[in-house]
Amino acid sequence: MQILRVPKLLFKAVFQILRSPKLLYLCVAPWLIGVLSFFITLFLILQKKEFFEDFFDYYLPAWLEFIDSPLVYIFTFLFSSLLALLLVLVIGSVFLEKISTYVLGLKSEKFLEVRERKSHLVKSITTDIVLIFLVIVFEFSALILGFFPILSFISIIISMFILGITAFDSPFATLGLSFSKRVSILKSNFFSVLTLGAIYWVLMLIIFGGVLFAPIATIIASEIVSENLD
Repeated sequence: MQILRVPKLLFKAVFQILRSPKLLYLCVAPWLIGVLSFFITLFLILQKKEFFEDFFDYYLPAWLEFIDSPLVYIFTFLFSSLLALLLVLVIGSVFLEKISTYVLGLKSEKFLEVRERKSHLVKSITTDIVLIFLVIVFEFSALILGFFPILSFISIIISMFILGITAFDSPFATLGLSFSKRVSILKSNFFSVLTLGAIYWVLMLIIFGGVLFAPIATIIASEIVSENLD
């Protein structure tokens, strides 16, 4: 069952990191990027705390002005967490791809076969751009649906699925899979992708949760992709 497969792979990934010094070393780099960017962003925003308090005071009714300070801290935490995760996925992508390469290399000889057939660089970049565009479209759709209470649940599901997709970016890029192959893997593992995204979504509500989970999610996604190589 796909939903139960992800938790099993989660525990397997954690033990795999603890048993492999090389894998642990590769995970530390994205973690450091995320933690440092979180505290730097937190510090910079709090330097302008008065500005954000005035901003919330302007839009809040007078009887709610007492919550302007808590809102600033909530906004600061959420923004810092999201930015930290984004920087891990972008700046730390080199390390995430190395993690994916390590896991895929251990999993199956098919990895070497696919790497030999790896697409041309321009074709691979084009595929990445198309996938990013689709993610943006889905994310925008989720944002619009979020404004309608009756459809907010759908918005959350879409957001979870998008987070799940981001975990597959590294193994997809490492293998240089075609767009159709990527869509085929995501489609055939829909519930695994959704479950992975749901764990991601929940952990993002915890400080450093999303940042710490990013390399683990890459390992889980790499395991799933390795099972779907022709």
